[in-house]
Amino acid sequence: MSAYMDSVGSIVAVILAFSALVFVHELGHFLAALAVGVRVERFFVGFDAWGIKFSRKIRGIECGIGILPLGGYVKLAGQADDPREEKVTGAPDEFRSAPLWGQALILVAGVTMNLIFGFLILVGAYLYGIPFADNVLGQIEPHSPAAVAGLKAGDRVVAINDEEMRHFENIKNYIVGHPNEDLIFVVDRPNENDESSERIKIKVRGIANPFVRGNITTIGAEVPVSRVIGSLPSKERMPEYADKFQLRDEVLSVGGKPLREDMGHVVDDMVAGLANKTVPVKILRNGEAKTVEVKIPAIGKYPLGLYDTGLRYFMEINAISKDGSAAKSGLAEGDYIKGAIDPKTGETIYFRDRHEFDAIIKGSIRNKIDLEVMRAGKDIVISGIKPQFMGGRGKVNDQDTDTLLGITAEASEDGKFFKVTKVFEGGPSEGHLQPGDIIRKAALTGSEMKDLVADSKLKLGKQIDSICNRAVKLVVLKGGKGEPVNIETKAATSFKTGMALIGIQYGNSMKVSTVVKATPDGHETFAATNKIPENAIIVGGGMSEDMKLTTIEWKTDKAEKDPQAIKAETPAYVIADTAGAGIVGYFPPRFFTARTIFRANGVGEAVTIAFNEATRMSGSIYNFIYRIFTGQLSIKAAGGPVIVFTVIKLGVDTGFGYFLWLVAFISINLAVFNLLPFPVLDGGHIVFVIIEWLKGSPPSVRIREIAQYVGLFCLLSLMLTVTAYDIYYSFLG
Repeated sequence: MSAYMDSVGSIVAVILAFSALVFVHELGHFLAALAVGVRVERFFVGFDAWGIKFSRKIRGIECGIGILPLGGYVKLAGQADDPREEKVTGAPDEFRSAPLWGQALILVAGVTMNLIFGFLILVGAYLYGIPFADNVLGQIEPHSPAAVAGLKAGDRVVAINDEEMRHFENIKNYIVGHPNEDLIFVVDRPNENDESSERIKIKVRGIANPFVRGNITTIGAEVPVSRVIGSLPSKERMPEYADKFQLRDEVLSVGGKPLREDMGHVVDDMVAGLANKTVPVKILRNGEAKTVEVKIPAIGKYPLGLYDTGLRYFMEINAISKDGSAAKSGLAEGDYIKGAIDPKTGETIYFRDRHEFDAIIKGSIRNKIDLEVMRAGKDIVISGIKPQFMGGRGKVNDQDTDTLLGITAEASEDGKFFKVTKVFEGGPSEGHLQPGDIIRKAALTGSEMKDLVADSKLKLGKQIDSICNRAVKLVVLKGGKGEPVNIETKAATSFKTGMALIGIQYGNSMKVSTVVKATPDGHETFAATNKIPENAIIVGGGMSEDMKLTTIEWKTDKAEKDPQAIKAETPAYVIADTAGAGIVGYFPPRFFTARTIFRANGVGEAVTIAFNEATRMSGSIYNFIYRIFTGQLSIKAAGGPVIVFTVIKLGVDTGFGYFLWLVAFISINLAVFNLLPFPVLDGGHIVFVIIEWLKGSPPSVRIREIAQYVGLFCLLSLMLTVTAYDIYYSFLG
């Protein structure tokens, strides 16, 4: 019942918030019209569809509320949405009779009111206090850009590219708004031995995340998790935990190990080896510290999750760079990569997860090479150098680059080859090359030597990269269907991050590519025993807490409503392998997101913060729209009514201050969106006024009619597309 009431409350909050925003917008048009002397015929919040409305006339103006709450309008004399229906009589109080500056004032007043309203709401929100997630990095995904660059969980982000980061929303929005750009993070890294911290700079470049709607840019850092308990297991399921803990207890330590206040995500790792053991847990409740003893429950877990049941998965290409080697090799968006051919055995390697595919691509680059070098007038061959990414260290002819050899160089006297000027300590060439060596040729060990040319447009690093990387032969289903074909491609080193790239964005499709029949030591796998079909889409499953049963759920098509499932005995060899992670401990209470209340010290500071925040919001929204229309960001990243509802519900659940902040954000969002030059929006009407001012006469009714239909078609298409993605990602995706 409480969940139902929460949903009803959220729906009411959405309607009230959106109605308030529409009311303020239309009030701007209304007041401006009165100020200019234009007669207002109707002022409605909500649309009076099917003639259903609640209205009354006030001083000759029909004011009312329409049956459809998500919208509203002001009807001015002599103005209509359809140019053919405009009844222009020439009366002095009609819209068309007003001077052009007056028409422009009326049109721009709506968005101006939304901007002012958003600003005032922000002032109120900062006076009340907004519970933002801390500007601290939570869990770092393995192999992610953040992990590769050296960011760590617990790093407090002070700034990115010299822009202050006050909370996690700032961090996330900045990363999303700057795809394919170098991001210089300034972080305070806490010292593990005391409460001090070290300030360091780290360069990161985000990647599009195929698991997130719209493939928005991410670096692989999660929101920070506090140590304050946000939910508990039911008393029926775990009476010991329900009795000994309370919501909002702060967990200070578990098993004698301290838990940092913004590192709650590590608690399961802390107790993984304590299954079925009774341990002390120190908590802070209402300002008083106390210690309780609880038994850490055990859970059965396959060492690699469901992957270890014998299932292997297709990697789905979500996007592809036209300049990358994958596209040049014939791969395309929508292709499914089934496996890779082992160059040594010729057998197909199938993937448990995307990290195994990553490992194959990574393993194909920077193999050992031989160099032909002139030293003291003699030609010698140096073998066994393994190129290495040196983080940009090194120069050739004073140009910043990464030679992959750990050297600096210049063109030789004849201008044809590379002359070594410095060898970096700890680099791949230490002990092999020395200053004065002239590098003439290089080859993958065992292959034919190729010339290295100093006057080539290719820098030394790129020439070495093309030589030391092996081709990868992939088994691919074109378009995700049909018979598999072999496609050969070659990875290249990213000279920004050192990562191996073939120019695709991809993710685990969770569609079964094959079922491995037996483990390396000869045991039949769970998936083989229970005949999980190839091409099934896995949607869930796992091992029971007592380890006796394993469940796998799947669909044969994403659109299926109810998945099929198999529940059967866990293989004996899995249960026997307790040392291989068959049994792990876990901490049943879950924690809140780590949040800090941001509250202004007085009205003056609130006004300053709100102004800066509103300016930042406006800029980020324009940047977001620009990137969508220029193709830099997928339309899937935009949100429609379902997302608006979800976001406002999040605000209601998080706290009143955060709810106010979200309402302000949406108000400013509406203002920016309404200024777009679509004829059905305020921005489009303003364009018509500007055209009339420039040419001395308004565009013809026919021109305005065509523009109106085209604009309406584009806007409806945009709204339907966004809403369709809303529904898909919220309920089906």
